[in-house]
Parts: sequence; C-alpha cells; structure tokens
Amino acid sequence: MSRWAKDVFAETFTDTAQAEPCVFVLIGATGDLAARKIAPALYNLWRSKLLNERTAVLGVARRAMTDEQFRAEMTAAVRKHSRPQPIDEAGWSRFASRWFYHVMHVDAPAEFAAQRERLAEIDRAYGTAGTRVFYLAMPPETYPVLAENLGAAGLHRRSAPGGSVRLVVEKPFGRDAESARQLNRRLLKTWDESQIYRIDHYLGKETVQNVLVFR
Repeated sequence: MSRWAKDVFAETFTDTAQAEPCVFVLIGATGDLAARKIAPALYNLWRSKLLNERTAVLGVARRAMTDEQFRAEMTAAVRKHSRPQPIDEAGWSRFASRWFYHVMHVDAPAEFAAQRERLAEIDRAYGTAGTRVFYLAMPPETYPVLAENLGAAGLHRRSAPGGSVRLVVEKPFGRDAESARQLNRRLLKTWDESQIYRIDHYLGKETVQNVLVFR
C-alpha cells in the first residue's frame, strides 16, 4: 500500500466507532469470494481495530473440513490477497484463533438446527450476546432458500437481550427489476427490512470506474 493510500485509510477510519461484538457467519466460506475479498477485508478491519476484540467468525459450507484446516486456508488467502503487505502475522494469528468452521448444506433445512447450536456455543465463549451477521457469499439462486431456512431455524431472531441479527446479500440482486422484486418478496417473508443489507457490486461498478474519467 502506498504512503498516500495509508494516509487516506487512516484519515477515513480514525474516528470510526468500533463494531459491537458479534459472530460473523460466512455462508459460502470455501468459495472464491470468501478467499479473495471477505477474509482479507475482515483481517484489515481487525488490524485497524474496527472489529471488537470479541468478534468471532463462523465459516459455513458443505465441504468437510476442521477448524484448523479452515484457518490454514484463510491464512493462505489473507497472505495472498490482503492489500497491505506483509500482513501482521501475530495479529492475524490472534484473530484466526476465533475463526471456526461448520459443515452444512444450504438446501437441507434439518441441518440448520446444528448451526444454531454451534452459534450458541460461540456466543457463550466470546460474549457476543446473540449478535450475528449472516453474509451470503453464495450464488444468487440460493438466496431465497437460505434466507427461509435460516428463518425456519429461528436464526433470524435475537437469541439474547440487546443482540441484533443482520442478513447481508452479496452479488447481483436479481437479473432485472422483476426478479429483484421477487427475491425481495421472498426475503421479506421471514426477515424484517431493517435486518437486510443488499450489496450489488456490479450495479455500481461502471460508476466507480468512471470516477477516473471525471477526474
């Protein structure tokens, strides 16, 4: 990272409040998006002290893997894809000790109860007070069934007083206006509008690229 970029980063985030303790549930944890973007982003938020010390990460995917194997994969991803280099190995090691892995098939409703129990264990271990962020780093066609299965397992509700639950929908939000409306209706069957965060990085891509033209 250049000195200019470091200065801009510092000026932007110096006065930003630290996030509350939570469990960040990364659904699609073995995918390319998780390795290239999400894991490095979480590491850099941690490095900048924007994540609470009691933050934990639960990676969820269908591939069989232990917590240790998951941490090793994420370590390799952060070393390769983090923009600030070299990474703070000691700092990452502390953060990575709070990364866990859970095997689950998104289209198997019965398996979501086990995820609920795993999250309860992490809540107790790190004092996250039932606050969770469910980040759907999955193909768009899986969003409706994922959101509904999470809801059916009661994972859309706070599990402790003062806690909060958020659902982050990544990648294209529908193919067009009508499919976006349909997806929205499916999400809102279970989740409240205040819980849903939509990220469509394709929608803003041309605008961001055109900033260079404007300059």
